[in-house]
Amino acid sequence: MCIITDIKPHKKNSFMIYIDEEYKFCLYKGEIRRFKLEIGSHISSNTMNIILDEVIYKRARERALYIIERSLKTEYEIRQKLKEAKYPNEIIERVIEMLNKYDFINDYNYAKMYVEYKMNSKSITAIKNDLYKKHISKEIISSILEESPIDESELIINLLKKKYYKFDLEELEDKRKVINKLMYKGFKYAQIDDAINKYIKEL
Repeated sequence: MCIITDIKPHKKNSFMIYIDEEYKFCLYKGEIRRFKLEIGSHISSNTMNIILDEVIYKRARERALYIIERSLKTEYEIRQKLKEAKYPNEIIERVIEMLNKYDFINDYNYAKMYVEYKMNSKSITAIKNDLYKKHISKEIISSILEESPIDESELIINLLKKKYYKFDLEELEDKRKVINKLMYKGFKYAQIDDAINKYIKEL
């Protein structure tokens, strides 16, 4: 049997339970009373399994589903949210497995929707960086960009028409400002310069 070595306040009447000097899970006051947990008391493997299965796993699963209901998330984002909420790694992996099994999370679908939503306003570089931050694999990103190619030259011209139409692009200072803004968005100088020249000819 293991020993409860500490019970530390966490937040909203929840407490972090330490067993044999290691953090195990968080419980609320009522749950601590229900399982008769006290510092220095023994806890059986059976009781720990009941707590993990009937309390912690169910709570983590409901938390994950609530997060997904509010907005689509990647596997990495869900994992991070559950880590921040102090759920044990073994529970997090079980929840992730369940979410993948029933297609509640799908990094490919997430990335595909993201590309389709941003392809008219962001450069390929910016889109890639956004998805890398969400830990979408390079293989998934490359596959989606092959399926939905982005014409960056046309995109820049559309941005010039919609967002930068007030700038006089034949004036050096205005042109420099627009180039800097577009380079900040991830477009390359040569692409921008070429698109600006085409845009000016269309005026």
